[in-house]
Amino acid sequence: MATDKEDVIIFMIEELTKLVKQSSKFPQVDLSKVETLTVMMQSSIDQTADNTTKLKEVIEEARKPVVRERRITIDIVSKEAVFIFIGMLIIIAGLSAWLYLATRPNYDRIDNDLKYRYIKMKGEATPQRISELENLFEINRDNTKIRQMSKDVEEYERAVKEKATIDEQTRLRQQEAEKLNHKANSIKSK
Repeated sequence: MATDKEDVIIFMIEELTKLVKQSSKFPQVDLSKVETLTVMMQSSIDQTADNTTKLKEVIEEARKPVVRERRITIDIVSKEAVFIFIGMLIIIAGLSAWLYLATRPNYDRIDNDLKYRYIKMKGEATPQRISELENLFEINRDNTKIRQMSKDVEEYERAVKEKATIDEQTRLRQQEAEKLNHKANSIKSK
């Protein structure tokens, strides 16, 4: 844009110098000043063009997205910090192992409870039945059979509770009937 105007100015100056040289009507003009002016204008134009390209480069740089990287580094400076860090890791590993081992016996207790309730449901504890239970729970663990066994035991216990409740209600009714019969007999005999 600025280059077009500058080219026009240079063209006009050159035309003026040609006209001055060709025309004899005009008095002789010192062309060295015009030539110096032309050189100064040309250097100014070159400098403007250089500044324009630099400005374009700066604008392009400004338009690029800025990438900011964040790095987190852990720098252990003292030996004490290293030993404390290693100690904490050992303690955490030890507590994790202890927690795992502490919860493990609970599974064994749950299994033993189910075995006891199953034997109680069946009514007898033969060596063959105990061997089958140990095989089912320990050696060849079969969770589907264990779940089915648990359902059967719970259903049996529920049925036994219902039977006990019904038997208790029957006993209470018989006691009430005996009391009423005794009361009726005592009223009758008066």
